[in-house]
Amino acid sequence: MIISKPNINKSRINICRENSQSLEDIQNQSSSSQNQTPIIDLTKAPELNYKYGRTSEIATLKQWILENHTRLITIYGLSGIGKTALTLKLISEITTQFDYIIYRSLDNLPKLITVKNELKQFLC
Repeated sequence: MIISKPNINKSRINICRENSQSLEDIQNQSSSSQNQTPIIDLTKAPELNYKYGRTSEIATLKQWILENHTRLITIYGLSGIGKTALTLKLISEITTQFDYIIYRSLDNLPKLITVKNELKQFLC
């Protein structure tokens, strides 16, 4: 029995048939995006005019995100204890580390399709 291996071009990434990119194009895009300022969407975030200390909590979250590369962090607790203030303070300190930062609250429980469409408009 003869098994032939398909000819795979490792320098191309094809996500969609219409949108194939070479590895060099992607590397050039990522290097140029590192030099750009991040795109931040805080339109749904409340405006906070006060500041909390929370330096140890901010340091822990920064370590989880930047050093440990944690992909999902849930911040939960009783109403009014400063979850949003903590999150917005964290965002202000790590904006330069990311290309996109998007704040969304699930208080009003928007439909998933609504969130998807908003994010699609923001990212495209």
